[in-house]
Amino acid sequence: MTSSGYYPSALDRSEKERLVRYLLERKDDLLRTRLQRFVPNPGLEGALGFQERFIRSTAKIRLITSGNQGGKTTVGAWDHACLAMGCHPYRKLPVPNVGLIVTAKPHAEGIEKDIVPALVGLVGSEDIVEIKNNMRGSPFKIVWKSGSVSYLMSAEQDNQVFEGTPYGHAWFDEPFRREIFVAVGRGLLKADGPLSWTCTPLEEPWIYEEIYCPAIEGSDPDIAVFEGSTDENRRISEEAKQKFFKHLTPDEVAARRYGKFAHLMGRVFKTYEPKVHRIPPFPIPAHWPVWVAIDPHRQKPHAVVLVAIAPNQTAYICAELYSVCTIRDLAHQLQALEQDYHVVQRVIDTSAQEEGWGRVSARSMLNDLGVRTKLAQKKNLKASGLTLINQRFQDGSLFVFDTCARMHRELTLQVYKRSRDKTSVQEEPEKKFDDMTDALRYILIERPEFSGCARIHEIGPIYQPGTAESDEWTDNPHRWWIG
Repeated sequence: MTSSGYYPSALDRSEKERLVRYLLERKDDLLRTRLQRFVPNPGLEGALGFQERFIRSTAKIRLITSGNQGGKTTVGAWDHACLAMGCHPYRKLPVPNVGLIVTAKPHAEGIEKDIVPALVGLVGSEDIVEIKNNMRGSPFKIVWKSGSVSYLMSAEQDNQVFEGTPYGHAWFDEPFRREIFVAVGRGLLKADGPLSWTCTPLEEPWIYEEIYCPAIEGSDPDIAVFEGSTDENRRISEEAKQKFFKHLTPDEVAARRYGKFAHLMGRVFKTYEPKVHRIPPFPIPAHWPVWVAIDPHRQKPHAVVLVAIAPNQTAYICAELYSVCTIRDLAHQLQALEQDYHVVQRVIDTSAQEEGWGRVSARSMLNDLGVRTKLAQKKNLKASGLTLINQRFQDGSLFVFDTCARMHRELTLQVYKRSRDKTSVQEEPEKKFDDMTDALRYILIERPEFSGCARIHEIGPIYQPGTAESDEWTDNPHRWWIG
């Protein structure tokens, strides 16, 4: 039935032809303006969805971490097309420009099956002038109506091919190696162009350290992170999602449904929460006892941790050394550091007493230089030591000064070994990101405590985690009996 109330069958031939022409013109108009009519997925519980927040951001680097089928590639393709056409609603780039798209997958799978279909399905019918193929028949370049071009590449290609070319903007799809990020970043320098990255973070832990964490912690204002989930895609039924996710482990669900970093599956210190346990430093009172643990190495950096114990038995990881140097230099650095603390005990890894250090062991050299130590208790105590660390974080009796960057990194990144097919987690931690945490374990095995009872002493300002003023210092009204 037409708007005038007539059924098409009641129209004469000329009216039918006019109606057909109108419908065809309307269809053509809709196809031409498809890019401008894109509607982001709504968020959950009335909030803005990650697609909308990503589009609105003007950050230099924008990272989407989303679950499978959450709509990340779709919004990445739309965003790139808008930048190429010069019609982005929140970011204007001069056109024509040169863009780059890099997929982590093989070219045939990532570019031909994912990227190109996503772009073609989103842009207007006249927006793409030509998709050029290389000698092997694979698409490598898109020519846009605006005169812009977008080059299509795969992380399977050698690092060298990403060097030297200037770009106005770039889009990465799925995680890949850091060398490409650095090379493309160099290519974006001249234009100061934006980089967007859409991924389900199943690989490449460096992205977590260098892009995700600085954005979440607010230490790099040029980076913005947008976390999303499969649930924001209303086109997938709840039944279909449940059929898929019911076969996955909780860690796999965290990565594949909610976009959490999969390299953190099997974290050793799951109770460590940087927002709670990583705090601004404060002067350690002179009467607080401090324990020191030393883990010297022949080739890699020496690891030293200092832990102070408050009168309420809360432990504060207050200082660290992570340095490649001689044993003599290590002794001098440690002695200089210890001048600010009341050191009551030093423990050292048993490897310091082994052969291979020269004529005398590392422990003997330190002793001769005035750094006396006792051997750490290690035999059959590794599991219990890890449990002690986790328990203290859970109880709120262990905190890390935010100046102890290496300790924070290891607490975040140390994971248990995984099976060869990466489907299950073993009970033994990987021998990576474990130097500082080993030293911390040696101290906690000693059961350090604040002891003594004499006069009452004001302990001064104490950090109050978990409050509205969690980044400020407040005067603690408690007073402690001290020795």
